[in-house]
Amino acid sequence: MSGLFGGQTITNREERIAGVRVQSSTYGVAIPLYYGPNRASPNLLWMGDFNAIEHKSSQSQGGKGGGMETVSITYTYTTALMLGLGEGAVSVDSVMPNKDGFQALSALGLELIAGAVGQATWGHLTANHPTEALGYSGTAYLAASAYALGNSDSIPNFSIQLTGQPSLTLMSEYVDDFLTNSRYGAGFPSWRLSGLASVDAYLAAEGVTFSPLAVEQRAAADYLREWCDMANTAMVWSDGLLKFIPRPTTVTLVADLGPDDFMPGAAGDLPVKVTRSNPQDAYNQVQAEYLDAAHDYNVAVAEAKDLASIDQLGLRPASPERYHAAKSAEVATWIAQHRLQRKLYVRNTYRFRLGWRHARLEPMDAVTLTEPLLGLDHEPVLITEIGEDDDGMLSVVAEEWNGLTGTVSASVPPAPAGPGVDHGIAPGNAQAPVIFEPPPALSGGIPQLWLATGGGADWGGCEVWASLDDASYQRVGILTSKARHGTLRATLPSGAALDTTNLCKPHLLQGELLDGTTQDATDLLTLCWVAGECLAYRDSTLVAAGDYDLGYLVRGAYGTVIASHASGSKFVRLDDALFKLNLSDLWVGRTLYVKLTSFNIYGAALQSLADVSPATYTVSGTAGAALSGFSATVFQTSISLAWAPPVEPGNYARVDVLRNTSNNSATATVIASLQPGQATYTDTLGVSGATRYYWVRLVGLNGELGTLSAVASATTGTVGGIYVSNTMPGSTYLGQDVVYYSIGEDLWEWSGTAYVRAAPVVNASQINAASLSAISANLGSVTAGAMNIAGKFVVLADGTYQLSGTTNSFVKGGQTDYNVGAGYFLGYSGGYHKFSIGNPAGRRLTWDGVNLFASGLIKSTYSSSGTTSASVTVTVPANAFVMLFMYGASYRNVTGTTQYTETITLKRGTTVLKTFTIGVTSYYSFRAAGTPVHKDDPAEATYTYTMEVTAGTECTIIAHVIYDA
Repeated sequence: MSGLFGGQTITNREERIAGVRVQSSTYGVAIPLYYGPNRASPNLLWMGDFNAIEHKSSQSQGGKGGGMETVSITYTYTTALMLGLGEGAVSVDSVMPNKDGFQALSALGLELIAGAVGQATWGHLTANHPTEALGYSGTAYLAASAYALGNSDSIPNFSIQLTGQPSLTLMSEYVDDFLTNSRYGAGFPSWRLSGLASVDAYLAAEGVTFSPLAVEQRAAADYLREWCDMANTAMVWSDGLLKFIPRPTTVTLVADLGPDDFMPGAAGDLPVKVTRSNPQDAYNQVQAEYLDAAHDYNVAVAEAKDLASIDQLGLRPASPERYHAAKSAEVATWIAQHRLQRKLYVRNTYRFRLGWRHARLEPMDAVTLTEPLLGLDHEPVLITEIGEDDDGMLSVVAEEWNGLTGTVSASVPPAPAGPGVDHGIAPGNAQAPVIFEPPPALSGGIPQLWLATGGGADWGGCEVWASLDDASYQRVGILTSKARHGTLRATLPSGAALDTTNLCKPHLLQGELLDGTTQDATDLLTLCWVAGECLAYRDSTLVAAGDYDLGYLVRGAYGTVIASHASGSKFVRLDDALFKLNLSDLWVGRTLYVKLTSFNIYGAALQSLADVSPATYTVSGTAGAALSGFSATVFQTSISLAWAPPVEPGNYARVDVLRNTSNNSATATVIASLQPGQATYTDTLGVSGATRYYWVRLVGLNGELGTLSAVASATTGTVGGIYVSNTMPGSTYLGQDVVYYSIGEDLWEWSGTAYVRAAPVVNASQINAASLSAISANLGSVTAGAMNIAGKFVVLADGTYQLSGTTNSFVKGGQTDYNVGAGYFLGYSGGYHKFSIGNPAGRRLTWDGVNLFASGLIKSTYSSSGTTSASVTVTVPANAFVMLFMYGASYRNVTGTTQYTETITLKRGTTVLKTFTIGVTSYYSFRAAGTPVHKDDPAEATYTYTMEVTAGTECTIIAHVIYDA
């Protein structure tokens, strides 16, 4: 409930979350290993520093006697985290939290620690959690010191598009690293690998590439078999080497084996045993599961069918086979076709024994078999295994070869369902930027560097990096808009401030230039930058693609110089598409290197610093702040100027001093050019009574003009209204009874015939002075019968003060006039002597010459509610009293015909102050019948006031402690 003079505030506070929920963090899981482009699901390595950020908004609804304000308090949250990716090295293209689309790392506040061996510990852990700081050598991870969770208490499920082991691109390199890497490999010696180069050549000829991954804990041999099946390659052990041999499309027979070559087996066994797979296993449809890079590496299925077999035997589908190293439908279809042909056409297996004269045979050699008892007549086979049996003979296993498994016919698979959005599409480089320093008046006096750039159709923006040495770069911002910029197609001659003769003819790399109005041009709403000159236009004519003719030019805007600009000069339309960087004085005169690392329209595929070349710009410092502390000191015939020098004078070429006879900087002339570190200058005018106005400004190293200082003015021959003499005063009267001798730094007074040095007490019939502040001499004491300042403030002989006159005269502080602003006012205003103190919007005391008005009593309010009683405890200071108000409700007869009497008892402590009896006929009886009120004026102390009702259902007591005026 509101008080006597206040409104009601309702606060809606959202429940604050105390901690974050973790979606997934698994201990002991295998560290994933990625080769080439892949999509990964990271594992949470570490999390901490959960932080809640309060956001407050309010809405007011006014009304008589007070209003209602609704305050809403909500929270957003951040947390620090580390997301493990896998074995390094890794580069990250983009990240998708939950299903919010893939975005650049920078857009999410994430940084990549790429997984170098011996990499430094993440700085946030070192600084804030040193006991938990691990370097995770060789493990790539993402980190954020304050990842934005929004209003959620959960860490998102992340999907990450990355490239593992970026330096490895061939199958031979993947397999060699997988088996021999000293950190995570299988411990296999590299010299025992053979044939991988032939696999690379075979895959290159077929136009097939893979991006393998090992994310589960499986035997290394299982991964190798999967990769070899994908590559239509046999993996065999022979001569102490692990050999990789692509399955051939044509073969060279190395032996013709017949009955004389086969060694006998057990009694009754045929020399060659033939096993033929079950016809039910002759599958005529094979499905290959792969990760489709064209659809954000989502799982897709490619299939291969043999229609002739299906027509003859019906559809016999094999179980889907997983080949996640394939990243396109074309490659997955190629794999499926090879697997189909092997399942359909390689069904016979041959086993036989040979003597040691055939010891040079090895797996994947092609031989023919002739065995009349089996009807084999020069049957071509490929040896798949060779071993030594218990009898010391060579035990050989071979498979039929018909030339149908080494190659597949070219085919274009159907595109997977759904839109083909390539979030990883290359953005292309940003356009060569136009970099310039705007005039100080345009940048609000803040030293800035402005940059205009753009890009191609897939360009979504860029990160802006800056360096002073082309070695150590710092990211200074992000640009997401394409600027309208280009070059002039023809020379723009110099012209008038309002140039209706010449045309500005730019060619834009992108965007368009629309017509404006005369007022738009006058107000500089179509502002452009042309090689240092700022101009606006009214008329725009498109004459060809990107080519415009701009007319009705307002030139030399913001103090820039109207000049001629040659064809090819840079042109920029000045708008919000530009990147703006605040400059430091330390950069002035130095070469700034700028790199623009682009990302695509999906915020992904961010370029690295190594991908781009720097643009360079020498900072001139033209937009430096105006020199401060500028002042003028007057002498008899000269004026001395002083100012605070710049912090780094070497960053500027000079300081210009400008002068004029009127307060107009536009027509002022330069009277001196000084060293940038100089901070004083004396202008010798040679005459008294000369008034001059001055400004100073810095000039950049490239000659650009800085911001003018504030104006300083003075009149020679006067100091604070007292005549100043550079020669000793004599018998010539100088117009004042008292003059200041600047050489002796003392006052001289007129004796009637000549000036004499003033005694400690100056006697003068009149001293005309607006200010004595400039006089440094010891004045001793000033004795006057009365002092009159401007005819308004008078010091009388008896020591009293008064404000006089019929024009405005006053003493004020804070308030600018009577009852205007917060503070005080005492004086004459609007025809009356008036007084005001306080704030007209709140508590105040005023005398307007007729009425005395006090608003907003000083009081404290206490309240409490209950059913049959309510109490408040208040502290009563000296010179205060207590006003007590009682509200409530009571029972009434159901039919409403019987009148009840309500009794209210008011106590201070145990002392009964008053008893109220009210007859009630309605439910809200106290309010209907009149609110009981009681004034209590006790001694200074702390008291408890209690109200009690006899049959109430609700009661409230309110106490106002009110200070007496």
